Amino acid sequence: MCFGEQERLRTAMRRLEVADATAGSVEEIALSLGWDPEASASPKNQNAPRLPYREFALGKDKLWVGRSSRDNDELTLRYAKPQDIFFHVHGAAGSHVI
Repeated sequence: MCFGEQERLRTAMRRLEVADATAGSVEEIALSLGWDPEASASPKNQNAPRLPYREFALGKDKLWVGRSSRDNDELTLRYAKPQDIFFHVHGAAGSHVI
C-alpha cells in the first residue's frame, strides 16, 4: 500500500470516528473514497457456499463485512490476513469490517 492510499484510509477513519451512526453518513464517506455500489452488486449464485461476510468493492480494494457475531469471528480469524486493515465500531456491537 502506497503512502497516498494510507493517508486516504487515515482520513476515512477520522471521518468515520466523527460521523453519525446513520447509514447515510457512512455511505457518503464510502462514496467519497470511490465506492461504486453498482460494482459491489453481484448476481446471486445459488450453488456458491455461504460466506461469513458480504463483499463490497471500494475502488480496486474490497471490503468484507461480517454478517453476524459468529460470522465476525470466522471472518477475523479465518479469512483476514495480517496485512489487512480491521475496522469496528468503538464501544458498541457491530460488524467486523476488513
